[in-house]
Amino acid sequence: MYSAIDVETTGLHAGRHAITEMAVVNFDGKNISECFHTLIDPEQRIPLQVVRYNGITERMLAGAPAWPAVMDAIEELTAGRVLVAHNAHFDYTFLREAFLQQGRTFERRVLCTLQWHRRLFPRVASCTLPALCRRYGIDTGTPHRALSDAMAVVHLFRKLSEHDQGWLQHWLNRRRPHLLLPPHLPAEQLHHLPDSPGIYYLLDHRQRILYIGKARNLRQRIWQHFISGSSTRLQTALMTRIAGLQVWPCGSELLALLLEASEIRRHYPPFNKALKRADQAIGLVSYADAKGYLRLALSHVKAGDRPLAAWPAQEDARRDLSRIVEEYHLCPRLAGLQRASAPCSDYAAGRCDGACADALAPATYNLRVLRAVAALDRQLFSGLIITDGRTDQEHGVVAMCRGYCLGFGFVPRHCELTFADVCTYLQPVANRADTLRIIGWFIRQEQGCRLLPDSLPLSGLSD
Repeated sequence: MYSAIDVETTGLHAGRHAITEMAVVNFDGKNISECFHTLIDPEQRIPLQVVRYNGITERMLAGAPAWPAVMDAIEELTAGRVLVAHNAHFDYTFLREAFLQQGRTFERRVLCTLQWHRRLFPRVASCTLPALCRRYGIDTGTPHRALSDAMAVVHLFRKLSEHDQGWLQHWLNRRRPHLLLPPHLPAEQLHHLPDSPGIYYLLDHRQRILYIGKARNLRQRIWQHFISGSSTRLQTALMTRIAGLQVWPCGSELLALLLEASEIRRHYPPFNKALKRADQAIGLVSYADAKGYLRLALSHVKAGDRPLAAWPAQEDARRDLSRIVEEYHLCPRLAGLQRASAPCSDYAAGRCDGACADALAPATYNLRVLRAVAALDRQLFSGLIITDGRTDQEHGVVAMCRGYCLGFGFVPRHCELTFADVCTYLQPVANRADTLRIIGWFIRQEQGCRLLPDSLPLSGLSD
């Protein structure tokens, strides 16, 4: 009925590392019926730190069979049985990957004794296999070797069975494939997850944030996250550290994306790789020089800035600025597109009216600049992006001004509000490049949201 298993490997990444030792102990819950143990040639070097951990050297593996020579025996021994292992995610992921690399699948039901013990004795601090063997007086033999650890799992299974109050049978009757859940995560935290968009936090035993993710459907995404079978080193390390879960419904994918980006930069979780780069958005500013000419310049947007316009990338900003320079006959040098101290190159070619050479009066040129900025203002969205709220009684809102995000949040659905009123409900947001890209995509697609330009009355909020 059960197969206690343990594998020793050359590392933590099932896709890159390999199994060096494998043990299978078949038992019916009490009595052992069969034992299998073998060293396995990993056909790769064994790192020194791994040798120090389990004592398996390359010399010991000389002449050992390679994985293809033992996989049939392992498949036959475990057929129709529930695999039992301590921190089962690690062992099962390596087995599945090893079969997959040979073009075969390996699917078994898996029981994790670490999860089981956490369920029965949630206040026990250390649940490593050596710690539990000391606690229950189990003779482990040689630690961190496959056969010794598999036998220890059998003895631990017996001990836990003595204290079990129906959880094992309940687990065996479950249909949901929760076999790869993090061993330290209480299963009840997954019972009432919402189906709405939002973000989720994966926490360690001290409630420190390990990872922040976004989901269109929180329940489906979190389950997918845990049962995906990913075998990367980071995923394995994350699974062994997760001890808690928090969710934050957002009502819409747009607000979930914005909150995810904001929270990752705020908390800097160790297992998040994306969205950590602080790529600054590009803003357009204007100022008067000593001669009275209005100049334009592109610069990185900093906290508290209120630029005339904002873009996610330098190339986007220069493209739009070049267009209005040409359309409104502005000087490329005074618009920040050329850096020469002398008159711009367009003046000599007859494409500039000569503000850079004092050939055009400041008042005349400045009027052109104001008209160009007004035209740019019309091109870049200003107003509210309205999405679904967390409940039927509210809207999700993102406030924009000339492509610049003023903030996002939730407002009451059936209220007459001014634009200033709306802004009091908003959470400020750093205008990073990724933030503006996210918002820009939704504005272009108008997917799952509607646009309420600031030129229209805000009565649309009460619809």
